[in-house]
Amino acid sequence: FGVGQIWQDLTSSRVSGVNYTNSTGKPIQVSFIVLDTVNYNLNFFVNGSAVISMPDLSGASAGFHQLTITVPPTQTYRLETVNSLLSWWELR
Repeated sequence: FGVGQIWQDLTSSRVSGVNYTNSTGKPIQVSFIVLDTVNYNLNFFVNGSAVISMPDLSGASAGFHQLTITVPPTQTYRLETVNSLLSWWELR
């Protein structure tokens, strides 16, 4: 893991609700930061399964949330959130 891979800033090319595919032939790490506002809901899917699911926290932990997840090769992945996506980096 990490051999021959570098962190890449993909913030400008990633959006909530869109499926992406890990076509690198290696596991990748996806790390993103979202801004918790009024209706914080976040789900991250790998191959259609919700591997991270955070309900509406409504200010209980307002602020920034950073999450990192491993995506196996050939798998699809998607973030779904109603809040601002501030950054999205991938180790690929």
